[in-house]
Amino acid sequence: MRKRILAAILAYTITAALPLFITAKISGDKELFALSHTKGITFNAANTSSTSSKSNTSSDNLENNENKASKLSTSNNSKADDETNVDLKGIKKYKDFKIKDTSTNEIVTVKDKDFIIGGTAAEVPSTFQPEAIKAQMVAVYTYYSRQRQSNREGDNLDYDFSADLSIGEKYLTDELFKERTGDNYDKVIKVYKDAAEEVYGELVEYDGEAALTVFYAISGGVTEKSENVFVQALPYLTDVASPYDTEAPGYKTEEYFTADEAQQIIESNFPDANLGENPFDWFEITERTSSGTVMQMSIGQGEYTGLEVRNAFSLRSSDFDVVYSEENFVFTVRGYGHNVGLSQYGAEFMAQQGATYKEILSHYYPGTSIVEV
Repeated sequence: MRKRILAAILAYTITAALPLFITAKISGDKELFALSHTKGITFNAANTSSTSSKSNTSSDNLENNENKASKLSTSNNSKADDETNVDLKGIKKYKDFKIKDTSTNEIVTVKDKDFIIGGTAAEVPSTFQPEAIKAQMVAVYTYYSRQRQSNREGDNLDYDFSADLSIGEKYLTDELFKERTGDNYDKVIKVYKDAAEEVYGELVEYDGEAALTVFYAISGGVTEKSENVFVQALPYLTDVASPYDTEAPGYKTEEYFTADEAQQIIESNFPDANLGENPFDWFEITERTSSGTVMQMSIGQGEYTGLEVRNAFSLRSSDFDVVYSEENFVFTVRGYGHNVGLSQYGAEFMAQQGATYKEILSHYYPGTSIVEV
């Protein structure tokens, strides 16, 4: 089974080197399971609906937090054996998370085991494969344990991170869980509790530290190197094939803007662009990574990053094309999120093919180990 999964990924890796992208069979018309690490969406753990939100949640918040979290240095060697009991530079001594609820400004304390249940429920639906849920659970625990250590020891804050708990951002409280699942509460929460029984206390480790286990909803087919999105280059956050993402609901979306709407957005966000009279000349992509991320783009007489353009036009990712047709600008966007690290839908499709959570984590964070603290 493992050989078959790796063979499929290898085959895709070869074709992914070509400057062509697979056209998704499933595009943005289908319902996208809500993920708190996806801008503008909140998750219903009962998998009964996905509701829009104005909260600017994690795909962007993660990008804003990485520079702080990356204060914990990394090198090129990983010494820990799989599932050995270790103390990763102080992480073992913390057994609860302190969350500043931005809806009340109160600090909520959550035990580690409860947090990984609610934190994972805020990220992926209970209908996901058990191995994909376990992979997400370990990634959640690792990411926030690392941030907790950085904040408590480095920044000396009285909380580990902030979130709007009223909408289930980053963590689904038991009260909100019950509200969203209704009569299905016992059945749904059991899925996450069962996963927690198997992986509680496990972290992704690199060179004696908790790895920076960033994650997002859907890749463009190949994940991105961290240095192309965040400031720091980390050897385990590199480009790996994630071919199954092209089958995910919401993999490909289109956003339409009239010339007047685009001009208003450009003048508001890029006042030095100095647009000409011909809309056909307004946009030009000048640099793109091998994974598809737009790095640089000309708008009028200005030069901007793909991330700046993504944020200005509220696009789902920085892997996009733009054309002017029939008096409209059309942005065709692939993937959903920053595209670094673990793809949640990629993990789900790997699990469907028989991959274990350890194989999933090893694939998306190559060179790391899973350890128990």
